[in-house]
Amino acid sequence: MKLPPEQEAIRAKCFHPSGTFVAMPEEDVEISIPERFEKIVRQHPEKVALKKGTHSLTYGQLNEAANQIAREILNRRGPKSEPIALLLDHGISVLVAILGVLKAGKFYVAMDFSFSKVTIQYIVENSAAALVITESSASGRARATIGPQRGLLNADEIDAALPTDNLGLPLTADDLAAIFYTSGSTGKPKGVLHTHRSYVLGVL
Repeated sequence: MKLPPEQEAIRAKCFHPSGTFVAMPEEDVEISIPERFEKIVRQHPEKVALKKGTHSLTYGQLNEAANQIAREILNRRGPKSEPIALLLDHGISVLVAILGVLKAGKFYVAMDFSFSKVTIQYIVENSAAALVITESSASGRARATIGPQRGLLNADEIDAALPTDNLGLPLTADDLAAIFYTSGSTGKPKGVLHTHRSYVLGVL
């Protein structure tokens, strides 16, 4: 089916240059998500990676923004592996934050403002996330929800002077990448752990 011209233009910028399915090399399953992403960045730095409304980021810009968030996380929390919770509005900032957390050698805890305040508080406590990433449009709601005892990082206020180059931390496919919590409709929400490998394979 032929797409309208404006959609064809987006496809040309966002899709793989061949426009066809591209098999994942076996070696890509054995590396971390940041390594695999950085490989794509090297191949297509000027291709559009994300677009929402009038806001878009190329792979290169997305990579640089994630590197700065990763450095701010490390400045605040040090290099140990630990959970970092996300509480943002839906948009480009979510993926930037996810990549930043992973590049910092940590794993993210997925949350959403559609969750009740009690559920969000339970997830933050249960996961032992000492830092929550938010953004300007959501910072007030985030602070009111999680309380004053947790650290809050506003992704829109990252120091623009932070280096944008790759961090190169030693990550593996078996390192933790994320914790996803069940809805809790039949009791307390339960966290399910996922490694970089299971994430890449779509075993979620």
